[in-house]
Amino acid sequence: MAKQLAAALGYVGLCRGDRVSVQALGPNGRNAPVVRSRAALWKLLKYLDGLQPAANQDPDANVSLHDGVKDFVLRGTSTGVVVLITDLMDKEGYESALRMLIGRQMDVFVLQVLSQEELDPPLRGDRRLIDVEDGDAAEITVNQHVIDRYQETLKSFLHQARQYCAQRSIMHVLVPTDTPIETVMTKYLRSRGVVR
Repeated sequence: MAKQLAAALGYVGLCRGDRVSVQALGPNGRNAPVVRSRAALWKLLKYLDGLQPAANQDPDANVSLHDGVKDFVLRGTSTGVVVLITDLMDKEGYESALRMLIGRQMDVFVLQVLSQEELDPPLRGDRRLIDVEDGDAAEITVNQHVIDRYQETLKSFLHQARQYCAQRSIMHVLVPTDTPIETVMTKYLRSRGVVR
């Protein structure tokens, strides 16, 4: 879903005559193409197609949201529109990363992408959960009480993220991964001013 969103938004930007750069956070962001015309859209798509989660390559290649945004900000010299596609679920928090983007006088949009399994976990029974980003593991027993507490915590997290963004004039949009990309682009993003 994140790749589809990046490709679709990049295409919209190119249709408007904007200069577009799609960058992964971390080491893969350093070789991201800057595209200036629809004829060069293939470069953007090829870059996106080649991106893999860092955990699939080298667990040590993972970067925190803070460090990834810091690297992005230090490499960039221009202001403009930044669309951050993320789940915002970073153990160090998301606040400092968003403050850095605002500090560069950028118009910031956050597309928070969460899977249906994250929004409504189908798990029950004894489980060993492994964080794919850093390998941390936890043994838990999942029952209705645990699911209810998870739902309360998630609801609070999403509310805090929306509130944090709203207070700083950051547009925040929750994007469930089971939503068709056409619906996201035409309904969610257009109604919130991300896409015109």
